[in-house]
Amino acid sequence: MDALVLTKEDQDGRLIISKKRARFEKAWRRIEAAAESGEPVEGTVIEVVKGGLIIDLGVRGFLPASLVDIRRVPNLDEYMGTQIECKVIELNRSRNNVVLSRRAVLEEERRRSASRSSIGSSRGSSSRARFRTSSTSERSSTSTASTA
Repeated sequence: MDALVLTKEDQDGRLIISKKRARFEKAWRRIEAAAESGEPVEGTVIEVVKGGLIIDLGVRGFLPASLVDIRRVPNLDEYMGTQIECKVIELNRSRNNVVLSRRAVLEEERRRSASRSSIGSSRGSSSRARFRTSSTSERSSTSTASTA
């Protein structure tokens, strides 16, 4: 069990600890580390608000509607209760403010899969490209057409 010591001794000499505050501090450390490293964090969508989604990461994070997906999502209610992976794009501990982006995670996955498929296709194929050479009369007609 994790607990945070709030006070070493109260009036009766007892130790005051908080399990809730320990979870909160642990979540902030995890979020701060993810923000520094650029790694995504995972949380549960707990609320749909006017401008986006509220994600439970141990602390409340805000995911703007414009950053939920690559394209604008018309109905955010379908995300309610789902686990979602996001990158931390803004962090202010003194204001308890965490702004997230799922779009950043999706774009990165898209780039990785595109680079993997281009690497795979260049290794596995040995196709030759054929180029048609044009005659002199065709070249002169296209060059005059382009200058007109």
